[in-house]
Amino acid sequence: MPVISYVPEKSGKVLTECPFQKGINISDWLLYAEEENIRPEAYLEKDFIDIKNLGFDAVRLPLNFQNHVDASNKINDYMLTCLDNAVNMAEKVGLYIIIDNHGYLGKNFYDSDRLLMTSVFGQLAQRYSGRSDKLIYELFNEPHQNEYFKNTSSLNDVQNEWIAAIREYDTEHSIIVTGDGCSIDHLADCN
Repeated sequence: MPVISYVPEKSGKVLTECPFQKGINISDWLLYAEEENIRPEAYLEKDFIDIKNLGFDAVRLPLNFQNHVDASNKINDYMLTCLDNAVNMAEKVGLYIIIDNHGYLGKNFYDSDRLLMTSVFGQLAQRYSGRSDKLIYELFNEPHQNEYFKNTSSLNDVQNEWIAAIREYDTEHSIIVTGDGCSIDHLADCN
């Protein structure tokens, strides 16, 4: 599957159409920084069925990964169990599920953040490779190059690194890439 993004025609890259039409965020579920605030039972299969019956075909699941890894950037088992549960329910009822790197990385973006998410995306790709084609990775929520990238390489360089980490293990699932300031004008260099 290709990267889902709008790339200006002058780049020579193909516009990829979004595979879903109507999505909903479930922001109050797994986004919490503290594990004790995450309630795995907050959403059940019946909720996913209700979401589908309301006409939605995608669930976007914002996650705060940087608070759920150990010192070696390995995602903790509790978060993976919760995420597996969400993916399983979405697959069972036929919804797209977008795993959204939504966590706030602080006032600045550092090489440690880049490396952390490179590791996280590699782990997710290893785990979910071969699963339903309705699983989608979202690299970054609303990135702002001037705000986040004062101390590291450019936004496109970082996103290309994350794409490569995913593609090393998972060549099938789509990836959502967002341009600087949520703009489509800066995506020409993303693969």
